[in-house]
Amino acid sequence: MDHVCRASFGCHGICAYIKSQVSADFRVVCKKAVAPTQTPIIILGGFLAGVMTPTEASAIAVAYALIVSFFILKSMSLKHLTTAAMGAAMLASSSLARYAAGHAEYTIRATANSNENDEDYDGLVVFKNYVEAASNGKIEVELFIGTQLCSKGAECLQGVADRSIDVYISTSGGAASIFPYVQVLDLPYLMADDRIAEDVLSGDFVRTMRDMALEDSDDKIRLMTIGNTGGWRNFDNTKRRLAEPADFDGLKIRTVVADLPQELVRALGASPTPIPWPELFTSFQTGVVDGSNNGITDIMGMKFPDAGLQYVTLDGHAYMGAMWWMSNDKFRRCQKICAAWLWMASMRCSRQHLPHQSVNQSRPTQPLLKVAVICMCRPQPRKLRSPQ
Repeated sequence: MDHVCRASFGCHGICAYIKSQVSADFRVVCKKAVAPTQTPIIILGGFLAGVMTPTEASAIAVAYALIVSFFILKSMSLKHLTTAAMGAAMLASSSLARYAAGHAEYTIRATANSNENDEDYDGLVVFKNYVEAASNGKIEVELFIGTQLCSKGAECLQGVADRSIDVYISTSGGAASIFPYVQVLDLPYLMADDRIAEDVLSGDFVRTMRDMALEDSDDKIRLMTIGNTGGWRNFDNTKRRLAEPADFDGLKIRTVVADLPQELVRALGASPTPIPWPELFTSFQTGVVDGSNNGITDIMGMKFPDAGLQYVTLDGHAYMGAMWWMSNDKFRRCQKICAAWLWMASMRCSRQHLPHQSVNQSRPTQPLLKVAVICMCRPQPRKLRSPQ
């Protein structure tokens, strides 16, 4: 009993000591804090007890906090409430903007088998910037340059059909194994100059080819547009000056895996040698091929002169069309305005490639690094030896 009494006396002593040390101001603050501290009790108690949902509990807690601030503590005025509301609105809007930027409604995976020095990459950058800006972040464009998603035209177009790739840029040679009729762009000396080529590729020709591609791919692959990728094809080689068809005899000319370009090289007396584009530089160095048929921008962008290329004949025998393919399923799943953005962007960036060389322009007055440029008139068809 004595122990209990001594313990009770000790507790009362401690309480008396604490009370003597707490100032009157502190006690006033504690009394004022009673009402505000009920806010978390309303939130937690409300939805833990099952009386209301968390959202409803939060709304009631806000209303309770306003009542306490205005009528009990009298620490808030209408002016303060307006300022706080504006601040909260600004914070919420910035948070939503960041969320929207990181959570686009659509993501487009675009690729080209080139590098960052190539005009196809430039076109994809324009496409990305235009689509993302015009859609206000609703569409995000991811660029995959080189062989990250696919390494050859047939593989890339299969990816478009399978929806693992949304946009793919190819030449006619890259698409010929799937759509053989695109080789019409490789018919030698079919179009006279840039003006004619651009007029042809902005009219019914592309619309007809689009319909054919959709039909042949079971409505899976859509041809959006055809731009330019490197100007006009010219014959180049590491051996000698090419001034007439007889000069092609014995040369190994790199071609794409397509019938028409190979037949052209064979008709000139050379040996067509299909080589993947990424391997062409080392093929020049090792002598696997003696020449190719590319545009000036591709030759210089890939630094082929450093691999031994010395001669370029500006015959301009074919227009290098950049064919923009897209998954038709992705195109249709976009809303109508989304599809319009994609269409406008593809048309816009197909015109954004580097200035292409017209076959009628005069020979450059300055040599292109190590390349000795030889200009010649277009050979007449009668001078070409027919394939056997």
